[in-house]
Amino acid sequence: MENKNLELEEVQNLLEKLQSLLHLWMEGHLSGEDAYILSIATEINHKALQEITRVRGIKYS
Repeated sequence: MENKNLELEEVQNLLEKLQSLLHLWMEGHLSGEDAYILSIATEINHKALQEITRVRGIKYS
């Protein structure tokens, strides 16, 4: 179980960094197509973070 938590923590840290970068990018000047692609990536990232916390038995905020 300890190994699984360690792996999940590493993945969660990477996803949180990705989410921060995506939000920063979305604040810039993007075309409509770019914004759509970024919104999809952000949603996927959000769902992945939710899944990690679900597996850990905690609530994602």
